[in-house]
Amino acid sequence: MQFRDFHRTLRIQYGEDAAAVRHELYFLSLRGRSAVLRAVLALLRDAWLCATLPRRAMPVAGWAALATLPGSNGWGALAPCVADLARRGIACTVLIHPRLRGQVAGQLPARPPASAWRHAWSAWRLRHAPGTTPVAAPWLVRCCVFRQRLWCGAWSSVMCSGTTATLLLHNDFDLYAVAAQQAAGAGWRSICVQHGLPTEEFFPVRAQHHLLWGPSSAEVYARHGVAAHACSYGPARPQAEASAHAAPSVLYLVSQTHTPVYGLSLAGYFQALADALIQARLEGITLQILLHPEEVRNGHPYAKSAMASLCRPPPHALLEDTAAPALVVGFCSTALLQAACRGHYVIGLAWPASGSADAQEIGRPAQQVPDVTTLCELVRRLREDACTRGAFLERQQQWLSRSFASDPDWPSHVGASQ
Repeated sequence: MQFRDFHRTLRIQYGEDAAAVRHELYFLSLRGRSAVLRAVLALLRDAWLCATLPRRAMPVAGWAALATLPGSNGWGALAPCVADLARRGIACTVLIHPRLRGQVAGQLPARPPASAWRHAWSAWRLRHAPGTTPVAAPWLVRCCVFRQRLWCGAWSSVMCSGTTATLLLHNDFDLYAVAAQQAAGAGWRSICVQHGLPTEEFFPVRAQHHLLWGPSSAEVYARHGVAAHACSYGPARPQAEASAHAAPSVLYLVSQTHTPVYGLSLAGYFQALADALIQARLEGITLQILLHPEEVRNGHPYAKSAMASLCRPPPHALLEDTAAPALVVGFCSTALLQAACRGHYVIGLAWPASGSADAQEIGRPAQQVPDVTTLCELVRRLREDACTRGAFLERQQQWLSRSFASDPDWPSHVGASQ
């Protein structure tokens, strides 16, 4: 079932509390038989974390950034905004999920009050609408709603009633972010910083304002009914100056065998491509496979083959540091845009996919190839001809110009829009 259909049915069958945990429920439901066990273990973990939080929360500044995940889809999305606020002399408190202790410097919420625990326990009374086949198992729904209510109690100790402040989020739809927004209430202004390609789980939005990457993302948000005045751009994203002088000598395959959101089972496609590239033995080219964090956590199809030695776990230095231009090949991901920003030659894979069309519109590179034969021919031309490299980079820059923009006065413009 597509995400939007799942969300709509979830609201009809279980109500708004279940719809609030749509993201967690959807991806748990994909786990099959292990889903309920995972949900129960997550509930026990969160109950323990909440029970061991400090008794009282520290006061926060006029701006607060909530980080619940590490990496580019979490703290990495917020950090540039927090750093830019600091340069302007604007105080911003960093709030963290307890699992980020030791990874991100920040303050914890306080232990939920007894009323929050009672409210969480009432989740066990949730039932789906009679006469319908549940889109998600009742125990999955109860576990997720329990957790969301408990975290709402924890964040309420930080986001005190009557306080007027600004909450920066790296997403506005996961269980923890929704809990924080509910705890904040009407007194807080919520701003969501775009953390990745806008797939279906991004919508409908919850935050009042959105800091987007660029024009192509703004078009997607507009199609989903987000008003123009509720969207703007954030601080400038650094981009390396691309050079066509040196011929690339490394090919990085950006793997995405883990994700179901494109309506296509990508594992077989990536495995076949990696095998074909090994067999092709491209002259002067070293091949590496860049794994996604989810592939490291949950496994990938390269592990039990000759491809295992080519795999590299994150973080991937070529996406962050200045390095010799390389060939970066992938389907549709934030990593491809990051690689283009670092001046690498980014080549897309023209595989058929029906899901998350909005994300594909933004995240699929300007230059795409349908098969390994065409890919190898393009690689050969890029290695041998500086004019081909120059034309490639010019077309790639047009893709980046549509993908990213900035607003030097974003804090004041965000404030004026509320």
